[in-house]
Amino acid sequence: MADDIDAIIDEVDRLNDPKQRKNPLPSDALIARYEAATGFEFPEDYKKLLKNISNAFVGYVSPLTVNEEMGGVYGELSSAIEQG
Repeated sequence: MADDIDAIIDEVDRLNDPKQRKNPLPSDALIARYEAATGFEFPEDYKKLLKNISNAFVGYVSPLTVNEEMGGVYGELSSAIEQG
């Protein structure tokens, strides 16, 4: 599956230049905080996606993101869990 994730990351980067993105990408420490707060252990592929392209915008598809505030914005993981 790692090859699939790498291909997805490459395609998203091709469609949305990483240098043009405004939001910071999460660190391993931030991802670990989310795992502890939610009780979920994220798959390695999802962590890789978060650390590489979670700040990208391509059409209408966007992953649930993580941020330092741990909430408060559309598409953020903790907010999505709270909303059910």
